[in-house]
Amino acid sequence: MPDIFIIFLNGLVEGLTEFIPVSSTGHLIILNYFLALPHNTGPTFQIAIQLGAILAALLYYRSYILSVIFNGTLCIKAGINFLLAMVPTLLVAYFSYDFIKTQLFNPILVCFALIIGAVLMLIADRYNDKENNSKQSENDRLGLNDISPKQAFIIGCFQVLSLWPGMSRSGSCIIGGIFAKLNYQTSADFSFLLGIPIITIAVVFELFKNAGQLSVANMQNLALGSFFSFLIGIVAIKTVIQFLKRYKLAPFAIYRITLAAALLWGIMAS
Repeated sequence: MPDIFIIFLNGLVEGLTEFIPVSSTGHLIILNYFLALPHNTGPTFQIAIQLGAILAALLYYRSYILSVIFNGTLCIKAGINFLLAMVPTLLVAYFSYDFIKTQLFNPILVCFALIIGAVLMLIADRYNDKENNSKQSENDRLGLNDISPKQAFIIGCFQVLSLWPGMSRSGSCIIGGIFAKLNYQTSADFSFLLGIPIITIAVVFELFKNAGQLSVANMQNLALGSFFSFLIGIVAIKTVIQFLKRYKLAPFAIYRITLAAALLWGIMAS
């Protein structure tokens, strides 16, 4: 299969699954298990390719970002919230980097993470339904500017789960948002915005740590894969938010469990 097509598939998967709560890294690991990356792609590809999706988020949320930057009060509040949401994951990631890279980038473990994440999604849906029996209108009114530091920190703690490939960063954050008593759209918006700084930090750290292994061919493949994920990501963000508002997390949970079961069967049979 031509290398360009494999890079395109990875970009397609990343662009879609970075915002769909099914785990982009987990899907890339599974894709690479069945369809290996070109030999000159390098070990950082599956993380660095996320830059394209982050650029898509920057473009989609540009109005909100600019409004916060030029409003001192909102800027301080948003800065505190994003910092509180980032710190737990950054700390755990820093001290467990080697373990994550050597032990968790495994297709079988990804399958188990998909299942566990699905169970948490179903629990979050049930919790949301129970809470909203009496507070539906109040929760629906909460937007990005209404998120409290406590809610941001709760989301940040849930985001730590996403360090296990297969759990999903966006999925973990949305689940955290639901348990923090935010609505689905606000949880998703905060999750996608939170991805901008935290994934950028992760990608820069990954590129810096593996700079000696990067060649011109590596960088070309990273740029191409990121471009494809950028194009797909722009479409994915709006679609996912509208889908979440209507159907919640249950359809994604069903997909995750079905995929994990099929993959476990395929891996064991091979």
